[in-house]
Amino acid sequence: NFLLVLDNADESSDLSKLFDSMGVSYRVSGNLMKSMAAKLHLKKPSSSLTTTSLCQVLKTHGFVDVICPVHIPSIRSKIERKTFSFISPPPLQAIRDYYGEAVAFYFAWMHHMTVWFMIPGILGLFVYLLRNFRGETIEDCDFTPLFGIVAFLWAILCVRFWERKEARLSYQFGTFAFTTQDRVKFGQRPNFEGKMRLNPVTGMMEKYYPAYKRRIKVAVSAFVTIVLLAGASVIMVISLNVQGYISQEDQERWDPSGEDAHPLYFPWFASLADEGGIFDTNSYWKSMIPALLRAVAVATMNKQYSKIAEQLSEWENHETLVDHENSLILKRLLFETFDAYIILFYLAIYERNITMLRAELVGAFNVDSLRRLFTESILPYIKRRFANKKSSGKSKKKDDDLADTSSDGVLTVEAGLDEYDQFDDYIEMLIQFGYVTLFASAYPLASFIAIFGNICESRSDAWKLGHLYRMPNPVRRSDIGTWKLALRVMVWTSALTNCFLFAFTSNQMRQWFPSNFTTDNFGRPMLVSENAHETVLIMFAIEHALFLIGLFVRSLVDKTPQDVVIEIEKRQWLHESNLAKARLQSTKVIDRRCREKKAD
Repeated sequence: NFLLVLDNADESSDLSKLFDSMGVSYRVSGNLMKSMAAKLHLKKPSSSLTTTSLCQVLKTHGFVDVICPVHIPSIRSKIERKTFSFISPPPLQAIRDYYGEAVAFYFAWMHHMTVWFMIPGILGLFVYLLRNFRGETIEDCDFTPLFGIVAFLWAILCVRFWERKEARLSYQFGTFAFTTQDRVKFGQRPNFEGKMRLNPVTGMMEKYYPAYKRRIKVAVSAFVTIVLLAGASVIMVISLNVQGYISQEDQERWDPSGEDAHPLYFPWFASLADEGGIFDTNSYWKSMIPALLRAVAVATMNKQYSKIAEQLSEWENHETLVDHENSLILKRLLFETFDAYIILFYLAIYERNITMLRAELVGAFNVDSLRRLFTESILPYIKRRFANKKSSGKSKKKDDDLADTSSDGVLTVEAGLDEYDQFDDYIEMLIQFGYVTLFASAYPLASFIAIFGNICESRSDAWKLGHLYRMPNPVRRSDIGTWKLALRVMVWTSALTNCFLFAFTSNQMRQWFPSNFTTDNFGRPMLVSENAHETVLIMFAIEHALFLIGLFVRSLVDKTPQDVVIEIEKRQWLHESNLAKARLQSTKVIDRRCREKKAD
C-alpha cells in the first residue's frame, strides 16, 4: 500500500516533477510501469523506473521528519489499566489491535515467563531456606544439584508450552500460516533495493536481489562481528584483572616457576586490585569501582555495536522486515550475551570457584534489575519532563501526556519522542532466563527474584510504550522469531553448564562421591588420578541422560495444540472444497457454451 507519485502514464504530478529534477527514484504501480515501458518502446520495464517506496523517499530527502502512528489516549489508557491489574493477564488482543502482533507477542511471552518462573522460584526459595537451616553453603550442599536437574526439565517444558501458546495466539491473530508471498506483501522493507524483473511464478513485476550476493555480505558481517567480539574480549580480560578475578595466584597456578606467563594475567592491571590499590578487593567501596566501570564500558560497547549491526544488516539488503530484524537481532544478541556471560563462564570453567561465581551472579542479576528500571523508565521520564519544561519556558504542565490539544501540538509531541526499540526489552528477558537456567546450581534463588522483577517490568514497559516512545509501526509476526531459537540454545546448554558446576566448579559432586576427589594446594577440588576417568564419565552420563530425558519430554507435548490443528485443517479443507466447486462450476459453464456453439 503506497501512494502513486505519477497520476497516469501521460501526466506527471508536481511532486513527481520535483523528484525528477532532483534525480530521486520513486515507486509507481505495476500497470503504470508497463504503460511507461511501452511508451518508451522498452521490451520490459527498466530498473531505473522504480526502486524505493514513497515514504522512504520523503524521509531520505527531508520532506518528512517522522512517519509513525499517533497515540489515541482513550485506547492507550484502557490498555494500561488492564495491564496494571494483578488479577488478570495482559489484554493481548487489545494490545495486538493497537500496537500490532510484534508487541503483543512480547507481552504474551513476558506474562508466560512470569507465571512459569513460579515453579523454580518456589522450589529455589525452599532450597535456600533449607540450606540455611542446615548450615550449609552453595559449595557443599548435596541437594542443590537436584535443583539444577529440575530447572533443566522446567526450562524444556517452559519453552515447549510457550510454543503452544505462540501457535494459539498466531492463529487468533490470523498470522499462523501465512506464506512467503504474504510476508513480502505485509512486511517488505522500504529500503530493500534490487533490479526490477518479471516474477517467473506470478508474471508480476518485482524487485529482485540475488541470494548469493546477500550470502557474501552476511559472511563479511560475521567476520566484522568476530573482530569486534575479539576487541570486547580484551576489555573483559582487563576487567577480570582489575576486579581481582585474575591475580598473582592464577599465575602461580598456571606455572609456579614463573617462566610461562599466564595468557590472561596482566601484572599492572592486577596490581590495582591488590591490598592498598585503588581497586582494593578488600574494600567494599573500592571494589565496586571496577564493576561500575565495566558496566559503563559494556553499555558503551553495546550502544556502538548496535549502530554497526544496524548498518551491516542494512547493507545485507534483506527483502522483508522480518528477515532484516532477525539478522539484526542475531548480531546484537551474540555481542550482548557475550558481554553478560563471559565473566561468569570464566569463573565457572577456569577459576572453578562457585563462591566467586555466585557473588558475581548475585551482583549482576540484582544490579541489572535496578538498571533496567532506571534506564528504561525513570531516566527517559526525567529527560522528557526536562524537555517539556525547556520547550514551554517557565510554565508548568499538569498533563505529562499531551501538552497541546491541537492537532499540530499532538503531532509535534509525538514526533519528538524517541523511537521504540523492542530489542532492549527482549535481550533483558533473555539474559535473565540465562541467569536462571545456565547457572541454576549456583543461584537457585534467581527465579524467585525474577518473578517480582517481571511483574514490575511488564507494567513499566506498558507505561513507557504509551508515554515515552513514539507509537511503533505495526509489524505482522507469527512468533517471536530469533528469540525462540536463543531460548532453545540456552536450555540445552544449561544441561552441560549445570553438570560442570556440579562436578568441577563446586564440592557438590564430592558430597556424593567423596573418594573421587581431593584438594589441591590452592584449596580447590581436584580429581583423584585413579578415579578421574570415572568422575568425567559420571558427569557426561548425567549430561547425556538429561538430553535424552529432555527430548523425550518435548516429544510428549505437541508443539501446536490439537484444537488449533483441527481448525487449521478445517479451514484448509473448506478452501480446497470451495476451489473444487468453483472448478466444477467453471467446467459446466464451458461445456454448456460449447454445446450451445455446436447447436448454432
